[in-house]
Amino acid sequence: MKKYFYRGLLLICFLNSSCNPGPKKDLNSLSQEHLALVSALDSIATHFISQNDLPGALVGLLENGRHIKTLYYGHADTKTKQKIDGSTLFNLGSISKSATAWGILKLVEENKLALDSPATKYLRRWRFPPHEFDESKITVRRLLGHSAGLSLSGYPGFKDSLDLPSVVESLNGATNGPERVSVIYEPGTAVRYSGGGFTVLQLIIEEVSQMPFADFMDKNIFGPLEMEHTTFKTIDVLHPLKPKLAKPYDGDGMEIEDRSFTALAAAGLRSSHDDMLKFILAELQLGPNKILAKNSIMSMHSANPPADRYGLGHQIRSFGTKTIIGHVGNNQGWHGNFEFIPETKSGIIILTNGNDGFYFHNTIMCHWIDHQTGKQSLEFCATLPLAKIGILQEKVLQWHGQKYITAIQKDALLSQFHKIRTIGPSAIETVIKGLGDIQSDIDKKCPGIPKTDREAYRNFSKEVVQALDFLPMDD
Repeated sequence: MKKYFYRGLLLICFLNSSCNPGPKKDLNSLSQEHLALVSALDSIATHFISQNDLPGALVGLLENGRHIKTLYYGHADTKTKQKIDGSTLFNLGSISKSATAWGILKLVEENKLALDSPATKYLRRWRFPPHEFDESKITVRRLLGHSAGLSLSGYPGFKDSLDLPSVVESLNGATNGPERVSVIYEPGTAVRYSGGGFTVLQLIIEEVSQMPFADFMDKNIFGPLEMEHTTFKTIDVLHPLKPKLAKPYDGDGMEIEDRSFTALAAAGLRSSHDDMLKFILAELQLGPNKILAKNSIMSMHSANPPADRYGLGHQIRSFGTKTIIGHVGNNQGWHGNFEFIPETKSGIIILTNGNDGFYFHNTIMCHWIDHQTGKQSLEFCATLPLAKIGILQEKVLQWHGQKYITAIQKDALLSQFHKIRTIGPSAIETVIKGLGDIQSDIDKKCPGIPKTDREAYRNFSKEVVQALDFLPMDD
């Protein structure tokens, strides 16, 4: 079983022409700078796939507002050997939230919604469970920015697409594992990632438009943008897009059953490279069909307080003078993201159909951000799988054996823990146990550590748990 990889080796591969560069591609029309980027990403991607169990992937690139190249790897279906291409459909996970924001802003422009109105103004079929907080502060804007005080970070989906619960049943707890959506802290005071909040937005769109959510999005967003291979609808055996849908695979490259979602706005979007290219161009206001005003698009791309790295359904990452807008999407068997830089009109689309795709898109993003901004992103460059907690434990012990944990080392370790993506409802508990094991080993192996340093570590552990609790869980 081929598992795990080392980023250092991938960077060596980028610098060393002796690594397998993958299949030759027609790059004659590209500038030297763009040629170097494409060649480097191709080399990194090819090496990654050769060392890991990732059935298929693609990397699409934009520069100066135009598509310059897409690199395709592997298969949509390993049994039939159907190859990945521009019209292959993938589940996009939390990228669904960015598309949903477009639907909300469309209703705002039609004066059917107001971002700062309470969500309850538009809800008739469902109400929030009893709580102690000010419900009027749960606004549409805060739902879009994960600051509405709601629970439930993500959804596992359902294996049976023929008997899905209704959206109201889902909000009430029919989620195949996670709890119901409830109000757990004062709205507007903090940011806590909530896929449940987007399920509330899904219901609001249905209530206001008097249309099923997927139909509304097809008619008002995907249709006008000519995104013919994009839908929130369940793709069953009779759906015309079924032949184009890739199959999902686990981390060992074994096919797994695809999941369907009631919580469509949070995790149920399916789309292709060619359609996501159209979506990025629309985000950059370069597409032929203008369905949202410039001010609406800019509001989605602007920080939504109290968040400083999340707008309206869009993640925001700042690197010096450049801002990267987009969203990561992770579901079982599906991992990818779309990102763009408004200042340079550069962009990237990464889609995969295997669990190792999480590390693939982080590896590609690490290099792409460095190329575009001259900066390294710890979020992507320092990613660690949950299983490597033991390595961090050994590192902490090593540091304690030298001179305890310095402030810099503490920040470095915290940054690494920030990158762990939860893979199931029990993941937080797993990390807490790992931190407890670290403390136990410290107590056993480093008995001479002063009490103040031990207390500092315990506080550090609390920070890690709090950080993890704010991470998205899209599986």
